Amino acid sequence: MEDIVSDDLQKNPKRFWSYVKSRKQDASQIVTLKSKDGFLHSDTDTKVSILNQQFQSVYTKEDTSTLPDLGTSPHPTMDNIVIHERGVYKLLKGLRPFKATGPDEVPTNILKQAAESLAPYLTRMFQLSLDEDDSTILYSHKNPEVISEKLGKELESCSKWLIDNKLSLHLGKTETILFGSKRKLSKIRNFDVTYSEDVFEVVDDDLD
Repeated sequence: MEDIVSDDLQKNPKRFWSYVKSRKQDASQIVTLKSKDGFLHSDTDTKVSILNQQFQSVYTKEDTSTLPDLGTSPHPTMDNIVIHERGVYKLLKGLRPFKATGPDEVPTNILKQAAESLAPYLTRMFQLSLDEDDSTILYSHKNPEVISEKLGKELESCSKWLIDNKLSLHLGKTETILFGSKRKLSKIRNFDVTYSEDVFEVVDDDLD
């Protein structure tokens, strides 16, 4: 126990909490649930369905066709959002390397260490996304070629940095980071968009 609760706790808390979890005696699984017909169910699929039905039942679908006209808003119009490089850099440097990765599965340690190099390009891409509107610039099925026109230099710079630093990044995950959800990304898959297909296909034999 002394080896677990030590100075290493501040640097690597995951080890300590893994130990705590291993000593817990309480059950972590979902208990048996009763369906609307009164029967108890213990199988996973049915329990998921029961919980899903319960969650759906507490939400209502708003009828937007009958919303009243509130007239002119008394509040001032919000200024355009401006993303500053120093803010992006601060957020990247503030990442905790031992925290779990997000949906993109990119290790936070890589983002933290590469903060100075990535901050300028991420700032431009985020700002462009806000200024130009995601739905028309990045995800539109009518003009997908605008991706390479608007983000060409930023994507090339990021790609060069990844190659120079011998960082192998999964192509599918990188697409998700840059262009949004798989659902939105699927809208441009049938078009010839250079930077959505191969600019981040970084292959490093040393890391394979």
